Amino acid sequence: MEGERSDRAVVGHPVVVTLPRHATTSSTPLPSPPMRNRYFCIIMGTATAISLLLTIIPIIITEHGSHALSEFSVTSVLSALPMTDVSASHVRINMNITFSVRNRFEDDTSLYYDLVHAGLLYKDVFLANTTIDSFYQGKKDITAVEARFWAPAVIVDAWVRHAMAAESSDGAVEFNMVVEATVGLSLGTPTRKLKLVTAMCEGVRVDAATGSMQGEKNKCEFNLHSF
Repeated sequence: MEGERSDRAVVGHPVVVTLPRHATTSSTPLPSPPMRNRYFCIIMGTATAISLLLTIIPIIITEHGSHALSEFSVTSVLSALPMTDVSASHVRINMNITFSVRNRFEDDTSLYYDLVHAGLLYKDVFLANTTIDSFYQGKKDITAVEARFWAPAVIVDAWVRHAMAAESSDGAVEFNMVVEATVGLSLGTPTRKLKLVTAMCEGVRVDAATGSMQGEKNKCEFNLHSF
């Protein structure tokens, strides 16, 4: 039965393989394999090793760069209340979310964030979006950025309204925010290397009584993408 341990012993039985007699006498040595087969195996093994290295190295570099570039954290929330009415067919969003961005480079690399957009979601349901001004960061700078979401009548399914109302009655409604931007990297020269970055800030809890964020700062998951 699946999931239960079997106590049966698996027994292997030897198999006797009888090789055909060679047409020559016993004193005649067997022919050696062609040398080209050995060369083929060596070439294939080398090609496989190189292919693996070419696959692994970019992943290591990307992961290192994604963790070394920036750190995003939600620091505060201010929201108008109430946000939902189960008798209506929509929800109301009037929320300011402040998040911090920290330049994590140890050298003199500066960062320039442009085309910054943020989206507000309830679970995976999109509610509102906003555009954020471009900003510059020098070495180890920490920048406070405000995302203002305003959507007076967002049509949503009934389950969304009921779920938000249920969370509100329990004391807090949990939202997710995603930030997307292009970032230019510069190390002492005007030349910039552009990258696409996203930050996913999950579990931002908004107090149903005060409209402020519950708990301490909420760290976001940062991802770096190459064009």
